[in-house]
Amino acid sequence: MSLARMLGRVGMALVIPVVLGCSGREAKGPDPADPTPGVVALPEDARGVVTAVVRAASVTDYLDVSGQIEADPTKVVRVYAPVSGRLSSVSVRPADAVREGEPVATLLSSDVAAARATFRQAEADARVKRQQMDRSRLLYQNDAIPLRDYQQAQADDVSGAAGLESALERIRLLGLDTAGVSDAISVPAPRAGVVLDVDAAPGEFVKSLDNATPLCTVADLSTVWAVGDVYESALAGIEMGDPVEVSAAAYPARRWTSRVAAVGDAIDTTSRTLKIRVVLENEDRRLKPAMFVTIRVV
Repeated sequence: MSLARMLGRVGMALVIPVVLGCSGREAKGPDPADPTPGVVALPEDARGVVTAVVRAASVTDYLDVSGQIEADPTKVVRVYAPVSGRLSSVSVRPADAVREGEPVATLLSSDVAAARATFRQAEADARVKRQQMDRSRLLYQNDAIPLRDYQQAQADDVSGAAGLESALERIRLLGLDTAGVSDAISVPAPRAGVVLDVDAAPGEFVKSLDNATPLCTVADLSTVWAVGDVYESALAGIEMGDPVEVSAAAYPARRWTSRVAAVGDAIDTTSRTLKIRVVLENEDRRLKPAMFVTIRVV
């Protein structure tokens, strides 16, 4: 027998078992317990080979952006002393919740006495000028004085009323009682919120509104901002209104859903990133300013 014929018989003997091994097992339907989407796995054969049927399936694309929580700047109020004086007490501490109008500090000031004195002087001046105007009207009606004198009395009456109104408005602005005699003045919280920091202590002397250091800072944290930095290479995939999911390392099991509220217009020349902003509801105050979060933009 020739060498070529012998090799041919040996090759056929090797091929036949392989073909029978591949065709002897029928493909089964999809396994309901298979967790892989879009792929139907078949039973594994004796050689460890698994056959699968490929199907088309949609895959969600997303971008994870690192960011941090910030208070809404329009809801952050720095509380200053309305007058100069010495602090007698500070009634709030950081993390305290305050209501609108609740006193945060009390100070003693000579400006309080000056404001009351100005009001009382303006009140007396307005009273005298009103009486002069009434007398001038009677005299003019009886032809006892010329029209010029009567008109001057009217102008003086208007001037006195304006001075009184100005002094009274100053009293109202300071939150004082016109009949009071104390030099103490209470500084109220201008809005409800949480005290972020306190920069004053009892016994200190503080200036009026020209002081650069506030007594304290109050912020409304019922809604906060999640601000992230997006590299310019990924900017094309982000638009205003895109749905987002925000997660924080402090709360692994919780997610906050929202949408992209704003995309910045200026690139940071150092990091080559752009700011995006997401507004989050925070009624339970779990999200704190400066807390790191991950913003997943779907």
